[in-house]
Amino acid sequence: MRIALLDDEPSETARLSEFLRGAGHTTDLFQDPRLFVKHLHRETFDLIVIDWQMPGMSGLEVLQWIRKAMQSDTPVIFVTNLGGEASIMEGLDNGADDYLTKPVRKGEFLSRVHATLRRAQPATAPKSTETYGPYTFKAIESIVRLNDEDIALTPKELNLSLLLFRNADKALSRTYIQQHVWGNDNITTRSMDAHLSRLRTKLRLNDAEQGYHLMPIYNFGYRLVATHATHSV
Repeated sequence: MRIALLDDEPSETARLSEFLRGAGHTTDLFQDPRLFVKHLHRETFDLIVIDWQMPGMSGLEVLQWIRKAMQSDTPVIFVTNLGGEASIMEGLDNGADDYLTKPVRKGEFLSRVHATLRRAQPATAPKSTETYGPYTFKAIESIVRLNDEDIALTPKELNLSLLLFRNADKALSRTYIQQHVWGNDNITTRSMDAHLSRLRTKLRLNDAEQGYHLMPIYNFGYRLVATHATHSV
């Protein structure tokens, strides 16, 4: 998963990043809360870990901005020196998914992170079939059944399709898409756009006729817009 770490103490973000990278995650480190807020307009994360006490903008204000201004449900965990009951309640009441006090222990921190990710993204667990409206994806055969037609997909197309459908209505940055589909392989913007263009045509996502419409977001990435609520896995 791609995880953002926000703390004005570089040693703290470096420490947490080491824990997360050791567990196989990708991390992005930030020290300035105002710059981080601007960065969220351009990037997508699976989880955000923030400190409370920071100059210029508190972690609580960052959380409130994420929940209210961005209307984002990206999971957020506080890791902070503030350990009083009132602070914990205020953080959770404002939309934090978990709250830990410094110094955090590696094992507990990773367990809390993974539990939060499981709650936030239960659909990402491997399944033999996943159905979204008229689309039924069969991972083993690498095909999608659309109405009464079987459409063959390459492994990359299957992974890309599932990423989009599992995150329907959520804006995904190009960096996020690259890391979740191509991993550490370098891919140009033009190549990614070509993959998505072919997938849009292949799965008939050019309009809302099938209930989903793939839309590019200028200077950011893509959003698969669901035009109906039918969704079963």
